[in-house]
Amino acid sequence: MVTMTSRTASKAKGLDSEIYRCREESNWRKLLETSEQLRQRAGAIGNSAHLANLLIGEAKLEMYLEENPPVENNISKARTSLTEAKRYLSECIKSDAEKSNVATDARFLLAKCCYAQGQYEQALEHLDQGGIERLEERPLGARMLKVLAESFAVRGLCIEQQGKDSLVKKETVIKYYIQAGEMGLKYLQVVEKSQGLQGAIVQLTPGGMPACGGVGGGSTEFRIGILLETALQRAPILMMKAGQIREAVEYYRGVLRAQETTSTQSLRMTLARQLAEVLLRGVSEHEWQQIQPRQQQSERAKGSGKYWRPQTYSGGSLYVPGEHIEEILLLLALSDAIAVRNVVLDRSADVAADRAQSIKNVTAVLDLLSIALARNAQFGLLCENFEKVAKFSCDEYHIWDQFGLCLISAGSHYRGVQMLLESAKLRPNNGFDLLLAAKVTLVNLCDAPESLKLVEEAIAREKMISESDILVVCHSLKALCHEALADAAACIRTKEKQRVMAFKSLVRARQVDPDYPQAEYLLGLHYANMHQIDAAMVCAKRALSLAPDFFPGVQLLIVLLTAQKKHEEALELVQLSLEEYPNNLNLLYLKVYLEDYLEGPQKALHTAGEMLKQWKLLYEGFLKVKQSTQTNGYTPPAIGTSSQLGIVPVGHAHSGRGSVVGSGQWGGGPWHERYGDCDGSVMARLDRSLSETLARLTPCGRRVHVDELTLLQMQMHVWLLTARLYIKMAHFPEAEQSLIEASNLIPLSPHVLLVRGLLHEARGEWLAARDALEGSLAVRPHSVTALQHLGLVYHQQGSHQLAEATLQSAALLEPMSPTTWFHLGRVLQESGTSLEASECLETAVQLELCAPVLEFSKLPRTL
Repeated sequence: MVTMTSRTASKAKGLDSEIYRCREESNWRKLLETSEQLRQRAGAIGNSAHLANLLIGEAKLEMYLEENPPVENNISKARTSLTEAKRYLSECIKSDAEKSNVATDARFLLAKCCYAQGQYEQALEHLDQGGIERLEERPLGARMLKVLAESFAVRGLCIEQQGKDSLVKKETVIKYYIQAGEMGLKYLQVVEKSQGLQGAIVQLTPGGMPACGGVGGGSTEFRIGILLETALQRAPILMMKAGQIREAVEYYRGVLRAQETTSTQSLRMTLARQLAEVLLRGVSEHEWQQIQPRQQQSERAKGSGKYWRPQTYSGGSLYVPGEHIEEILLLLALSDAIAVRNVVLDRSADVAADRAQSIKNVTAVLDLLSIALARNAQFGLLCENFEKVAKFSCDEYHIWDQFGLCLISAGSHYRGVQMLLESAKLRPNNGFDLLLAAKVTLVNLCDAPESLKLVEEAIAREKMISESDILVVCHSLKALCHEALADAAACIRTKEKQRVMAFKSLVRARQVDPDYPQAEYLLGLHYANMHQIDAAMVCAKRALSLAPDFFPGVQLLIVLLTAQKKHEEALELVQLSLEEYPNNLNLLYLKVYLEDYLEGPQKALHTAGEMLKQWKLLYEGFLKVKQSTQTNGYTPPAIGTSSQLGIVPVGHAHSGRGSVVGSGQWGGGPWHERYGDCDGSVMARLDRSLSETLARLTPCGRRVHVDELTLLQMQMHVWLLTARLYIKMAHFPEAEQSLIEASNLIPLSPHVLLVRGLLHEARGEWLAARDALEGSLAVRPHSVTALQHLGLVYHQQGSHQLAEATLQSAALLEPMSPTTWFHLGRVLQESGTSLEASECLETAVQLELCAPVLEFSKLPRTL
């Protein structure tokens, strides 16, 4: 008899151990089988029946919720499918079961069941009757930690579902969510510590679940569950809705400081990404406060939370971000590492949804990285991230499109165009990527024929779209391509043909969208180059009426006024514009020419000195930003995007309100001669080669060289302008000194050689002038000014035929220049061809009647 009793006790003890293990490991199927065995012997042992009912109800509830999460879409199904589980749990709270120790657990599980069925009032009643508010903190097993954590989460969710928006209710909900989140993290730490897995790296599925169950025949799960995950994510959202941004940031930081478990890796990725977004959008650099981990850890140790709060990282070796951007990049680096590691590479249809979700996670992190790094112009670092992601995102349009934009911003224009062409293949009915590729090809790669092909393909695509937003831009860019081809053409007939095609494209652009200011501006510039001044004036005024702050339109209007011989009005307009844009170097440049024409070079020299002062302010601002960014390990931001430098130039960029200097006809101002050497020129090919080489060798540091070079070019042109004024005044020593200053900046610049040639010409040093001008033309063969003066030098040296051929080349490039025809007339007159000379001089007189102080070809062609 004793033997039988001991065997029964031994079996009961073994059964209890099995039940405990199954609950701790969340092995519900095994628990259901074991509970049935317990139910069979319930008559022999007193409270076993109530325990069996609890375990069976718990197992059925959890098995159902694993496949059907407690969300709103599953409420109707839960009301029918959870009937049996609810019946078993209800048996545990009857009057005869109240004395047992299972009633409290049953009420908490019933609350969870009622929440899944959408019965929020009943769920709150069960929680109140279970005494959730009266619980005292004490050591608990893993399963009970999770049950309590989910109970707090359910209470918060039910109160929130009731729709009461009072401040007290919101604070209560936040309190329950925080409690649920802390206990949920503690549960994961306890259960993984018991299995010896804490700190391990487990490959996760895109939904955040472990790829395998764990130890013990694959039945062990370490899922935090949708209830606790919702609580963790809803708490900071409610804080932010209540205006508690700082509290939300501290909550995120507290969760991320909790010691990591394998089950929370995907959740940490989401929370880190959300915190980075909050810091980017809701916390400025001045409002940001540094983390104080030691102080907070000591404060927490003094209070409660020893058993129900998660363990956090502590110690003196922890890295603590010292700046706003450092914390953002650290969070995004953490998110990126997890997101990239968890990408589903299998392209089969069975895992298509998982793959799409994993790519979505990566894209979300990359978008935030793009914002954070682009603000600081760290496009090289951003390119490295896109390079990594592009390897497994061959059919993801957003990634390839952003990669192309990033490469272009980093200065790697050729690769950027290739990326845009690849992204264009992924959207065959959209022409935006082709349009952007065509613009970069024209402006940065100087390949007008290829750009024309791309923009024509973009037009063909956009014509298929009703009410296309970019069709007008496509036609405008097509006109620019034809203008560039006309500039590069050596045959007059070809030039005229290309200009006619450009005009037709601009007219078509106006028909597509009559309110597009850039099209009006380009049409006005086309009329101006054809010396149809009245028509150009109408277009310029209309462009400014459509966009009053469109700065190229202001430039065109000023130059058109000088063509109408209204120089005083033009100077007055410059003065008014300078009141609004006092540090705009383009306006100061035009002011120099107008003052030189109206009041002489002495007055213009004063304005040139003002230009040098403005340049100094720009350069000092650039050095300040450069020093601060390099101290933090970053490259200086692009001067076109840094708000700390004010209005500053960007080479080969579109010139708008914020531009003070450009790069010839594609830039923002009249700083260079005609940028006609588009296709096949030495400078264009050299710039492209150097750009791509530097982008490959130093992807993170390339833009600093370009920015400094742009600033140096600005200063060089101011010194050259000053030298020209001194030459006009016959102050040759001062002109020589200005040239020395310019050559110290960029010694081999063709612009320096040009002005040096002008100085030698003014001194009567014909041989030295010839060498300098020929050197300038060797680099920039389409410089009209250099050809004009070289023709005069040839004439002074007695080479009349060579002078005539040189001036004819200048006339071919710029047929509307009265200076060219005047010099050609003089050369022909002294050569004995009086009839041709008189025709040239007559043409010069006619053109001079509508000649501006600055050639129209020096105004920017921009979109």
